[in-house]
Amino acid sequence: MTPDKNPCKVYLDAEFTNFENPELLSIALCAEHGPELYLELDLSQPGSNRTAKRSSDFTRDVVLSQLGQIPGAAVGAKDIGNRIATWIQDLPAAQVVVVYDFQPDYDLLERALRESAIGLEAIQKIVPVIGDFIWSEEGAAQRAEKSWEKSEAEWIFRHHALADARALRAADAEAMPNC
Repeated sequence: MTPDKNPCKVYLDAEFTNFENPELLSIALCAEHGPELYLELDLSQPGSNRTAKRSSDFTRDVVLSQLGQIPGAAVGAKDIGNRIATWIQDLPAAQVVVVYDFQPDYDLLERALRESAIGLEAIQKIVPVIGDFIWSEEGAAQRAEKSWEKSEAEWIFRHHALADARALRAADAEAMPNC
């Protein structure tokens, strides 16, 4: 398949251990009109379990309690970057505009890709865009709230990477229908 010359917009959210030394716990990428990717650390693995233990109280109470609910999402730390890279490379666009509203989310995405054996090619395809402006758009909060309500039907709530990436996507009033 030849990639589309128009960019594809993807919304990113990540959950991590703490603000002082953020380590990735889960990540979601949601294409505007297409596929979603959600991955989380497999906490049954010793290294991942040690990472989770470095979490803040908030993360332990709110984020870790939501992990393990999506079948097939738990992967080893070394596999996360490869899975993300493959997903990005499979998108039908030459460029992928990754929209995020919190800088550590993108930093953790890029770190996972750089630590991956195949991530550098995916990084070259990405155009990062800090999308905090989305929240000032008229109706953004209401669109996000409706998205969170839909996610709650799947028993995932705010501060779950997939629920929050979907809410960011819903909040954005613009459209780039190429993926």
